[in-house]
Amino acid sequence: MTMGAGRAVGAGTPPYMSPEMFKEPERAMYSTDLWSLGVSLFEMVTGALPFQAESDQLYSVAIAGKMDEPAASVLDKLPDDRRSKFDHNLARVISQALEKYVLERFHSVDEMHDAVYACLIDRGEAVYSVFISYRVATEMPLARLLFDCLNHTVTPGGHRVTVYLDHARLVKGQDWEEGFASGLLHSLCFFPLLSYGATAPLADIPADRKDKVRIGGVD
Repeated sequence: MTMGAGRAVGAGTPPYMSPEMFKEPERAMYSTDLWSLGVSLFEMVTGALPFQAESDQLYSVAIAGKMDEPAASVLDKLPDDRRSKFDHNLARVISQALEKYVLERFHSVDEMHDAVYACLIDRGEAVYSVFISYRVATEMPLARLLFDCLNHTVTPGGHRVTVYLDHARLVKGQDWEEGFASGLLHSLCFFPLLSYGATAPLADIPADRKDKVRIGGVD
């Protein structure tokens, strides 16, 4: 965008631009992206932007004009019933991302990631999903054992483990393939259980012939 007598002040969408993008765009770095992410998070939570202006040109005044005037907290923009339930730690993360002075923001992408991740861990919302698939009735006891042992446990890293059996993943009336695909796409681990009848013949194949096994009538 340009302002005044053709003076360039940076490229970007004004409501999401950091103060330094308006003041010294040539010196902008990763911290500008963290600012923009903070604006996006603020908007996702509240449905509004942290800074308001009547035109794109006036955003430079709203954002960079008063450097000692901080962005509002997301908590101040939420109705009472949501404010009491909203994670105050996450509110602080968003506020730090919207610090107008670069040195007061997060010092790296990893630092902001860790701060957001810590909020999820504290609330028990970082889920490690495991999907167990079985197709033969004889595999059900092992599948159930894995389910009972793993479901609702917590990993050393703080993940809450949720286990899905493929039949439990299905919605009534949903095609099996659709439910199976959904289980795979939403899980970090996949345990396919193969029946002994399917795998036992492989144990009898000589090592020098394993590359010539007939599958489906094709060598």
